[in-house]
Amino acid sequence: MRHARSEIDRTVVAAPRLEQVQEHPDRCEIPIPPTVRPDPEVRYLTDGRTMNDDVTSMIVTASLTTGVVRATHGMRESVRLVDEILKLDHVEWETTLSVGDVEFRRTKDGPFPNHQLRISVRPSAGLAALNYMDHDDPLMQIANSFNPKRPLPNAILIFNGTTGSVFPRTAVIPVADARNALIEWLETRKRPTCIEWRPYDAY
Repeated sequence: MRHARSEIDRTVVAAPRLEQVQEHPDRCEIPIPPTVRPDPEVRYLTDGRTMNDDVTSMIVTASLTTGVVRATHGMRESVRLVDEILKLDHVEWETTLSVGDVEFRRTKDGPFPNHQLRISVRPSAGLAALNYMDHDDPLMQIANSFNPKRPLPNAILIFNGTTGSVFPRTAVIPVADARNALIEWLETRKRPTCIEWRPYDAY
């Protein structure tokens, strides 16, 4: 059953459209979205974890490009989900993920995450692009993956299926790098350091 796109999805809608990327492949204007309120019943630490920091309690809540909502428990299940996502061709919709000690968005009243990792993948080309939002990140509250190599990959990856906006080509990186970043994110629950990022106002 297809799901309704969530509130946090709708807050980031100003990514460039296809024609803008073709004219300016190195530019992307994305505004800081309004803060998403954490669940008041859960005691969050500053990095998005709750007071229960056991890796076995980790829950990943994912809204897949296929329209299916998934929740995985523990590292092993979550890594399998990552590998599944990286094999999906993201043509019309992106995939969004959040990690915590609770399953987010169980009801219309929450609980809500204060972070989100957005990914789009083109498996046939071996390419992906990431966007990360974290309202507790003091350096970059919202950032795109960044590919320093030139020439840039010739791939257009969906950023937001609701608006039809796409990632800037500078955000497109090899799938292997995207996988490393996702695994690091599962382990640290912070913006991964194994790839480069650029804040929204640097494009």
